[in-house]
Amino acid sequence: MAIVVPTPNTTITSAWGKSVADAINGAIPRELAYAQVTASKTVTATAENVADLVVAAPALTFDGTIAVNIEVFTPAAVPAPAVGAALHLWLYQDGVSIGRLAALTNPAAASFACPVTASRRLVPTAGSHTFSFAATAPAGGNGNIAAGTGGAGQYMPAYIRITRAA
Repeated sequence: MAIVVPTPNTTITSAWGKSVADAINGAIPRELAYAQVTASKTVTATAENVADLVVAAPALTFDGTIAVNIEVFTPAAVPAPAVGAALHLWLYQDGVSIGRLAALTNPAAASFACPVTASRRLVPTAGSHTFSFAATAPAGGNGNIAAGTGGAGQYMPAYIRITRAA
């Protein structure tokens, strides 16, 4: 009996029962793309349409029917040290913003840093798409998206990850 290896974004059902289908589906990769940066990014852009790129995932081809989760992470998002200074994180598709993932506003005239994990579930249209994570500092001065190599006393990398939605 020949064994057919499914392509990514394929869900298998089985006449033999749920356990066989689950075993086959478990072999299909859940992580479709991952990209990271290990150097912090100073954020100087103030407008969404020209946000500073933090990290971009490699291009992926979608069939228009499968949902994905797009997750971004930074160990520290740092608005400028001024009351009301803001830092906004954006999700881009094919170089165009598709929405704000997170926003931070500094409550004091002091250093303020916050780790951020944000995600968006969506069904990309059929074709090749590139997703990226960008940031703006719309008020109060330059911000920072922290990233490092990990290790003792170091920040972990900032990243974007695309996975099949469960």
